[in-house]
Amino acid sequence: MSLCMEKQESVILMKRTFLILLLTVFLELGVSCGGGANPVWKPDSSIPIAGPNIQGTADLDQAITGLMKTYNLPGVALAITKDGHLILARAYGYADLEARQQMQPDSLGRIGSIGKTITAVATLHLVEQGKLNLDTPFLDILTQYSLPPNADPRLRTVTVRQIMWHAGGWDTAIGGDPEMESTQIAKALGVPEPTNCGDWIQYMLGKPLDFAPGTKYSYSNFGYCILGRVVEKVSGKKYADYLAQDVLPQMDIHDMQIGHTLESQRLLREVKYYDFPGASRIPSVLPPHDLTPAPYGWAYIEALEGMGGWIGSPIDLMRFINHVDGTQQAFPALRIGRVGMAWESEWTSRREDCIGTTTVVAREPWRC
Repeated sequence: MSLCMEKQESVILMKRTFLILLLTVFLELGVSCGGGANPVWKPDSSIPIAGPNIQGTADLDQAITGLMKTYNLPGVALAITKDGHLILARAYGYADLEARQQMQPDSLGRIGSIGKTITAVATLHLVEQGKLNLDTPFLDILTQYSLPPNADPRLRTVTVRQIMWHAGGWDTAIGGDPEMESTQIAKALGVPEPTNCGDWIQYMLGKPLDFAPGTKYSYSNFGYCILGRVVEKVSGKKYADYLAQDVLPQMDIHDMQIGHTLESQRLLREVKYYDFPGASRIPSVLPPHDLTPAPYGWAYIEALEGMGGWIGSPIDLMRFINHVDGTQQAFPALRIGRVGMAWESEWTSRREDCIGTTTVVAREPWRC
């Protein structure tokens, strides 16, 4: 199960023939206006569209705006590439409904666990430079953490490769997800809330593994918390700084960054996030845990970093996926094999649902 678990309405990508295209779609989902369930769009509403006025997009525009009315979507942004080249970037509706701020093709939004692939690529970039061996136990790198006397001895054998492949020994169905247990961890460690990745690592070192490392696959958010810290320790830079300075620019990506928890901290060009109609407020992850709209309180976004803290535009996400997919190749290290989230030559789609947003990346045959 991925980091963002909120269930949303399905988006159907219709398969066509002839041309293989890469498509990424970013959606703001499920708005509640004034706490009610009023629709965002009336059947006869005219939905604003941004992007180059390209001949032949009428059917696409009609399909997208129809979906927006059906599923109550305030905004949609998409990008399509063919053979590594951007052929269409388009946006529909509003990035901020109340302010009537129009969605743009370069609007930024949370991409959730798709960001784990960014962390995996950063890891392989370090391998390419000869700075990291994937078969090194992570505790041989993160020497700032110490095992308690009663620690599971198998923890010392967990390698970077196993973590990248979600085979490090953590099963959320058994041991839970530490990033969702901030209050409990703060009390156990005697540290202030909200807890961060370093706190989660120290806490989890005191718990037994859920299975022998390397013996099975079990999707692990926590593993990518560790992997982000490995990137920091080996590179000598903060995780986000290393990506922004050494990795993403090689893909001509300059606007992707780590997001923030609070609406008041929205970044330039970042969309506003909405919950589904009639949704109740939840206790915020941030002290004093006041009731807040779920998109701005369900998780401490800044601490998710390599697990799922990234925001980006469909255009930049397409640039990234083109490199991972092999259409373009920034790093020879990617030829080592599949990147952690398993983007293979035959992959077709990846969808990430967050509270307030959905990101869909698809490699599909389409008719143009």
